[in-house]
Amino acid sequence: MVASQKSKIKVVEKVIKAYLSRMERSYKKELRRINYKKVGRPYKFPKSFIEFSALIKVLFSLTYRELSAIIELITHIKISKTQLHKRLNKIKLDLDIRQLLKEELTLIVDSTGFKPYQRGDWRIIKHENGIIKERNGYIKVSAVVDEKGIILSLVVGDSTLHDVEMFEEHLNDLEMFKLKGVKIKALYGDGAYDTYRIYRKLKELGIKPIIRPRKNGVIHYSSVDGHLYTERDAHLKEIKTWGYEKWRSRFEYGKRWIVESVFSALKRRNNELIRSKKLCYIEKEIERMVWVHNLLRIKAMGLSDNSGIIICLIVELADRACKSQFHTHL
Repeated sequence: MVASQKSKIKVVEKVIKAYLSRMERSYKKELRRINYKKVGRPYKFPKSFIEFSALIKVLFSLTYRELSAIIELITHIKISKTQLHKRLNKIKLDLDIRQLLKEELTLIVDSTGFKPYQRGDWRIIKHENGIIKERNGYIKVSAVVDEKGIILSLVVGDSTLHDVEMFEEHLNDLEMFKLKGVKIKALYGDGAYDTYRIYRKLKELGIKPIIRPRKNGVIHYSSVDGHLYTERDAHLKEIKTWGYEKWRSRFEYGKRWIVESVFSALKRRNNELIRSKKLCYIEKEIERMVWVHNLLRIKAMGLSDNSGIIICLIVELADRACKSQFHTHL
């Protein structure tokens, strides 16, 4: 076993022992609670243990087999890789973000791509008459984040989906936020979201769109009173009159780079690779990555999450260990 693998096991051992020392009393109590009046075979492991397994799996980039072996080695708890796979892909990972939603939100939307794990270029690209054509593309992820870097809405698809198509699913989450009384001040996006349909939908929700118009955009005026047709036309007229830099400064368009920083953090932590093969498991794997990212962001802001995991000690320990031994950006 190489030195890096030994050091990884030592760090994970510290994290698991810290978890067990904090959860010793509530472990059996939670297990009795979730099995109360349960039909069929009872659960052997409580939800908090599965959530903790998801946490260390993402933080240390472990496979199911490695995770199962390390847990058994350190705690003598026998849980197979099949059990871990089923529970981790079945469990619903939630966070209590009500405290964040009390404030007026400024949202940013964008999409990025993740690579299928160890897929060679010969499977991704094909050549026809000297032209490169895509065959089996990347995994496309669209996200809506707030100014604090918390991912509030997530859509996973393949490379054939356009950003506008994926944004349609984000609109459902935005409508749900509005029904819950969440105030959304503005939404930032790049030129891919420069469509009249998106402007109309955001106007219906009372959200101010700050989207950079395309360079070849045409200003439309109302045939009734001669005023600008939509807010998009107002943005376009101001850019053509005063220039892009003044428009960017006035509307603080630089905030759009927050979502790029979030995507960068996700990819640095997980090496931009997705291990799962099926789309349903790919979605779950990315959801786990986002859940851990949000946990770390909430922890950094000093907010409580009420998620059932005692992460105050564990994440600090994992954070220090990763930074010192694996140089992982958390």
